[in-house]
Amino acid sequence: MTEQGDFFSKFNRGQFKEAADMIKERSEQEGKDQILFLLDRGSALFEAQDYKEAIEVFTKAERLTDIKDYTSINEEVISVVTTDNFKKYIPLDYEQIMLNTYLALSYYMIGDYEGALVECRRINNLIYKLKTKGMNSFEEVPIAWYISATIYEKQKKFDDAFVDYSKVLELTPGFAQAIYDAYRTARLSGRMQDANELNAQHPDLGLKDYFKTINNKKYGATVIIYFDGEIPIKRQSRGNEMLPEFYTRTFIKSFLTVTDISGADLAKTSEVLDLEYIARKNLSERVGRIVAKRILGIGTQVAIGYGVARATKSDALGVLAGFLVHATATPDLRSWSTLPRSFQSARLYLPVGLHKLVFSFDRFRSVERELEVKAGDTQILIYRSL
Repeated sequence: MTEQGDFFSKFNRGQFKEAADMIKERSEQEGKDQILFLLDRGSALFEAQDYKEAIEVFTKAERLTDIKDYTSINEEVISVVTTDNFKKYIPLDYEQIMLNTYLALSYYMIGDYEGALVECRRINNLIYKLKTKGMNSFEEVPIAWYISATIYEKQKKFDDAFVDYSKVLELTPGFAQAIYDAYRTARLSGRMQDANELNAQHPDLGLKDYFKTINNKKYGATVIIYFDGEIPIKRQSRGNEMLPEFYTRTFIKSFLTVTDISGADLAKTSEVLDLEYIARKNLSERVGRIVAKRILGIGTQVAIGYGVARATKSDALGVLAGFLVHATATPDLRSWSTLPRSFQSARLYLPVGLHKLVFSFDRFRSVERELEVKAGDTQILIYRSL
């Protein structure tokens, strides 16, 4: 437990490579928590910009998830009587989606765009399967569409990019950047009717003037993806000790702003995905199954107590046995806790060349960096709040 505490301490201080190294051995050992260690180690490697190793770690976690998606009869019986903590950890639905999201971004960052697109398709296929099973938490998960649209645009496949940006806009109408993205790619792909419809729907955005500015071979695009805050963690519910409940860790949303060295505003991130909302909704959809399992467990515990009483001819021992088994019936509080609470994005268009910019996470934290912009190119920058 001390080792795990040290990992989170280093992770939260931004010492990502050191944090990843701390749990490497644990992530390679078979056991009920192996996948969880792999997910946390993958997060740390991703933040350390070691994308190739992050891909290896996340891919192993994904493979083990597929293998362990069934549970042995012995594990299931034990978990009914006691707690799911005895079972091998399998990511929750939203965590599986985030696993593929991290893989998509990692492939993008090493220049393997086809690999990134494969992961985006896996995300969308998984969401479709979950919805067919009645899990409706994932009706609004546009991050995969936004990543794939960005890739298509980088590859000059503007028609495909328009289709995916339009999907983002459909899912998150409040994400204004998607309007500009859809309009831009509609124009570039020759979809003038779609472009005109967007312009008519949003006359206050100045889409035509915007397009004149950015449709210039002397400009390049930079997409900023900002990981804000910390995902809530599971604790025992205050209202029902049999159930897990998410507890918020990040109470205030922060947005990343970009200025030039003189202080002129260039961009500010907008939220693409509220992962905290998705996680809470996902857990609430599982509560019915958890309650049913715990009720079954209580019945089993009563039967165990009755069996002990008959075998020992002692009602007191029977009551004690039932009580001891019931005392261990705690909910599974494990979760992938190195995830951010939300994903945000912004897009910069700057003239070709080297730019000195200031990235500000809030009033107190900022970092200066140089950004090289290439003509007609689209690059992704990833930041995380600390």
